[in-house]
Order: sequence, then C-alpha cells, then structure tokens
Amino acid sequence: MGSNLLFRYLSYWYTGIELPTRLSFFWVAYQSTSIVSAFLAFGVLHMRGVNGMAGWRWVSMFRL
Repeated sequence: MGSNLLFRYLSYWYTGIELPTRLSFFWVAYQSTSIVSAFLAFGVLHMRGVNGMAGWRWVSMFRL
C-alpha cells in the first residue's frame, strides 16, 4: 500500500516519461543505504571490548 501512495504522490510532479527515472533513483538510493548500514552495523558489532563495552552497546549508542 505504501508504494502505491508513493507512485501517486510523485506522479503529481513528474510526467509519465520522467517518473520511472525518478523512481529508479529512489529505489537505488534505498537499496544502497541498506547495504551501507549493514556493513556499518557489522563493523560496530565487532567493536566488542573497545572501551570495555560489548558490541551491542555500541550499536545502541550510535542509534541515538
């Protein structure tokens, strides 16, 4: 349901020819940030023992 609303919302500003290009940029950016955040979480979780804190505590600290 959410993606249908996104398509309709963006169709108010972009023509039928521009819309697929804009949506492809959106989806590529979305997937890229998911990949980067997974690598960052992996790195932060392996910080166990740094400053005497467990890895999950580092993740909790960075989420704030």
